[in-house]
Amino acid sequence: MRRLVVGGLAVISAAVLGLVLVLVARNHSSEASLPMFIFAGQSNMVGFGAHLEETSPALPTDDSRVLYWDESLRAWSARLPSAGSARTFGPDVTALRRLADRLHEHVLAVKFAVNGSGLAYDWDPSRPDGLYARLRAAVADAIVAPVGRRWPKVNGFFWMQGERDGETPEASAAYETNLRNLITRVRADFGDDKLPVVLGRVRLSEPFATTVRAAQDAAAHRMAKVKTLNTDRLVLAADGVHYDTGAIETLGRQMADAYLTLS
Repeated sequence: MRRLVVGGLAVISAAVLGLVLVLVARNHSSEASLPMFIFAGQSNMVGFGAHLEETSPALPTDDSRVLYWDESLRAWSARLPSAGSARTFGPDVTALRRLADRLHEHVLAVKFAVNGSGLAYDWDPSRPDGLYARLRAAVADAIVAPVGRRWPKVNGFFWMQGERDGETPEASAAYETNLRNLITRVRADFGDDKLPVVLGRVRLSEPFATTVRAAQDAAAHRMAKVKTLNTDRLVLAADGVHYDTGAIETLGRQMADAYLTLS
């Protein structure tokens, strides 16, 4: 994991970074804050099967009410993080627009999703070189970058992941424990033990997906302010694994609506 600089101080350990995040979150008053949402997971959060040119009406590639954290520029940007050469987009696009509409507010986002990544290993919060460590570092950068005179405040966590863990009996059996650990860690690191969490329920596309799905539902039942979305009616792309363009648009709106019931 790279050496991170926050507010001019070198952050060299997970413990120190976590403390910085909590202190920043607690010291920025709600009156001076802007809502920031985290979107994480694997390919269906990336939006592997959704393409901007297939949307109708066309989705704008920028919205003045919505800003994403650009880690390469270390700055806020209206440009979609996934609108590269492939012109793909994830559920974050319609989720954030829905949230901006419903909250009557500008909204911020940190998105970090990786195709084919698993919770059991890749997203393990205890790995100093893992995906969670990279996500947390991005949030640490974003949370100390004000927009005008208003500071980012983490208001919700969206998770769309589970297909990779559904490939093996070991990872699927451990999924509930791993998911609850992830949620607990997210809440601890970002200074809110009741942070709303929205989970996209995994589709039955992998051999042990039923176990992963049951684990997601169990985590939502046993933890406060966690909600699982039923994705069964969302249309899959031709590969039978990823959601198509219309499904990703719908999923984003459903994620936003689910968050609003928890907040």
